[in-house]
Amino acid sequence: MNIDLLLGVIFYLVITLAVGIWAAKKETNTGEDFLVAGRRMNLFVMFWTLLATYVGAASVVGVAGWVYIRGLSQVWYTAGYVICLSGIGYILAGKIRKFGVKTGAATISEFLEFRFGRKIRVLGAILVWFSIMAILAFQYIGMGKILSTITGMNYSLAVILTALIMIAYTTYGGMWSVAITDVFQGIVGVIGLIFMMFYVLPEAGGFGSIIKNVPAEHFSLIGYVTPIQALSAFLVFFLGFVPLPDWWQRAYSSKDEKTAQMGMVLGGLGYLLLAAIVYIIGFCGKVLYPNFADPEKILPTMVIDKAPIWLGAIIIGALLAIIMSTADSMLLIGTAQTIRDLYEMPFNRKLNNKQLLNASRWITAALGILVLIFVFLAPNMFSLWIMASDILGATLAFPVLFGFLSNRSSENSVLISALFGFIGWLAGYLGWKPIGAEPILIGGVLSFIGIVIGDLIFPNKKDLSEILE
Repeated sequence: MNIDLLLGVIFYLVITLAVGIWAAKKETNTGEDFLVAGRRMNLFVMFWTLLATYVGAASVVGVAGWVYIRGLSQVWYTAGYVICLSGIGYILAGKIRKFGVKTGAATISEFLEFRFGRKIRVLGAILVWFSIMAILAFQYIGMGKILSTITGMNYSLAVILTALIMIAYTTYGGMWSVAITDVFQGIVGVIGLIFMMFYVLPEAGGFGSIIKNVPAEHFSLIGYVTPIQALSAFLVFFLGFVPLPDWWQRAYSSKDEKTAQMGMVLGGLGYLLLAAIVYIIGFCGKVLYPNFADPEKILPTMVIDKAPIWLGAIIIGALLAIIMSTADSMLLIGTAQTIRDLYEMPFNRKLNNKQLLNASRWITAALGILVLIFVFLAPNMFSLWIMASDILGATLAFPVLFGFLSNRSSENSVLISALFGFIGWLAGYLGWKPIGAEPILIGGVLSFIGIVIGDLIFPNKKDLSEILE
C-alpha cells in the first residue's frame, strides 16, 4: 500500500466532508433548501455543480479507456451530451425553473403529471428512479476501484469509505451541501486533469509522437463505427439526457430563469473542454502502453507509473472528486423522487417544511446505504447503467420535449410514444438491428412516430399557454 498517496486521499476526503457540513450549517434550514437549494443557486455555483455532476466515472476513467480503443469515434457520445446540455438545456431550463416556482415541483415526474396526468407520472417515476439508482451504484464502484487500484487499499473498504463520506455530507446538507461540495470538487477535478494532461503529454513525446504512433483510424470520426452506429451513439446521450433528473434539479434550484439557461450553456461548454483533455490523455495512453490489456484502467495506471507522489495525490483527489460529485447528485435526486413520487403522490400527502427536511435526511441515508449493499450483491453495473439510459431516452425524451414545446400532446399520445419507444428498444436489444441501428435509435424513431400519431388522433384540449410560453 502506498502510504503517502493514501494519506493524501484521506486528507482530501476529510476536507470534502468539512465543506459539505459547513455548507449545510449555513444554508440548509428547510425542506426546500434540502431538495432544491431554496431555489437561489447563482450562475457560478450552477456552472460548477453541472460540470462536476456530468464529469463522472464513465466520462473520465471510462472515456480515457474508450478513446484508447477507438479514438475519435468516441466523440459521438460526447457530442450527444454537449449539444443536449447546451442546446436543449438552454431551451427548456428557464421553463423548468418557472414551472418549479409556480407549482413547488422538485422532480421531472411532477411535470409529467401536470402536463399529462398521473399515469405518466407513475411511469416516469419508475423509469427515472431505476436509472438514477443504477448510475449511483456505478459511481460507488468507480470510487472503490480507483482508490483500491492506486493506493492498494482493499476494494470493499475503499467502496465503503468513499460512499459513507459522500452519504454523510449529502444526508446532512442536501442540495446546498451537494452544490458547494461540487464547486470544490469541480475545481479540484479540473486542476487534476489539467496537471495530468501536461505531465503525460511530454512523456508520450507530444502531439507529433501521437500522430506518428497512434493508428490512423483513431483520428477518424468513423474510424471504428459506421454512420448508423455513430448516430446511435449520439442518441444514447442526447435522448437519454433529456429526461435525466439531475439537470432538471439544477434548473429547479437556480435563482432565476436566465441563470438556469446560461448555467446549461456554460456547463455544456465546460464539459466539452474537459472531454478534450480526457481525449488527449487517452491518446497519450495509446502511445505509452500500445498493447494495454485493460483499457479502462489506463488512466489510473498512468498515475501510478508516470506521476510523482505529489501529482498522484492531486489526480487521485481529482478522480474521486469527479465521481463523488456525480454520486451525491444521484443520491439527492433519488431522495426527491422517493418522497415526491413514491410517498406523497400515492398517499395524497403533503409534508410540511419540517417534516420534509427530516424525511429527506432519513431517506437519503437509507437510499445511500441500500445502494451500497446492492453494489456488493451485483457489482457489474455498467451495462445496467447504459441499459437504463437507453430505456429512459427511448421512452421519455420525446414526451418531455413535446410536453414543453407543443400544446397538442396529450396523455394518450405520450402513452403511445412510450410504448412504441420501449417496443423499439426491446426489439433492438433482442437483436433486431435494421441497417445496423442500435436499440436507442430504433426506440427513439418509434417513440417520435408514436407521439406524432398520438397527437393527430388524441390532441390535448387543455390551455397550457401559461406554462409553455
